[in-house]
Amino acid sequence: MSADEGNLAYVAARAYQLARTGRHEDFASIQQAIIDEGYAEIVPWLERPGVITALDEICALSRVRGPKHAMAFIDAALRLKRATETEGEPLLEF
Repeated sequence: MSADEGNLAYVAARAYQLARTGRHEDFASIQQAIIDEGYAEIVPWLERPGVITALDEICALSRVRGPKHAMAFIDAALRLKRATETEGEPLLEF
């Protein structure tokens, strides 16, 4: 895995982690948190419709049901995993 792929994998995993906390309202707040962590150059990669939709859904579920409601996350997490694939290889492993 190259350094760029490593950064992409970290940012994708971090975005998922932030969404699960229940402290973020939507993709935009996760996007800002990742920029604040120093990964502004990778944020455009996250701006894919599938990624945005999945993260928005995970944020909403986390805020309403709490981060431990596992079954509600499975479908959204799998969509996020598929949306972050590069050349058929997933960047996220759950």
